[in-house]
Amino acid sequence: MCIGNAGEGKKADILPSPHAKHMQSSHGSPFPMQALQSIRLRVSIAVQREIAFAFAPPTGGRKTMAQLQKLPIGIQTFEKIRSDDYVYIDKTEQIKHLIDTGEYYFLSRPRRFGKSMLVSTLQSLFEGQKELFKGLHIYDKWDWDTTYPVIKISFGGVARDLESMYRMVGGIMKSNQKHLGLKCEHPEHGGACLKELIETAYEKYGQKVVILVDEYDKLIVDNLDQPEVAKQGREVLRDLYTTIKDSDQYIKFAFLTGVS
Repeated sequence: MCIGNAGEGKKADILPSPHAKHMQSSHGSPFPMQALQSIRLRVSIAVQREIAFAFAPPTGGRKTMAQLQKLPIGIQTFEKIRSDDYVYIDKTEQIKHLIDTGEYYFLSRPRRFGKSMLVSTLQSLFEGQKELFKGLHIYDKWDWDTTYPVIKISFGGVARDLESMYRMVGGIMKSNQKHLGLKCEHPEHGGACLKELIETAYEKYGQKVVILVDEYDKLIVDNLDQPEVAKQGREVLRDLYTTIKDSDQYIKFAFLTGVS
């Protein structure tokens, strides 16, 4: 068996391994699926309880279930986890090391790995949301007086044709214009608008820009069953990512995630 991830939208669970169908009982008969489901439920509950007990703040004794912090199942926003007192395992030491030792990163991991949460944490950090990091490793090691404009490109939803892809990219650019208080002269062209945003954000805020891309490859991965549409998605993405490459002098930090 293998333990399923509880990162981005699914409950922690114990899943049958690929070899589960070959499992035999002590009497040589196939292991009953009802028994497997029962084991999954019991172990899932036990795992969640133990995680909560392990990471809830100590107060001089073992907490009751009513006192435990909530588990952040399905939550992808750092601000919500910290503001609503969910369990959070501090990864800010590793995050600071990334920022201190490089400028461009690409993280390829399976779905439900916690990539969106990491992107959200980086955004909160670079935008100087100090109160969210109180009690964490990075709190007294970060310059909170300096904030950076953040452009976040997150491919939520599904685009199954070229028109939908352009519409999705346009929506992402519109969201970033609103967030930064800027306007694109050519909002209908994703790459051109992104280039404008990078340069004008640098001029407006007097700091280099942070680029965060969540699921960089989604337009391709979602259309693997439509090879021609997947190729169109690749060209749409190329237009965006070439812009990032060509704007190096304006970029403080760039972090891209994906599954491929």
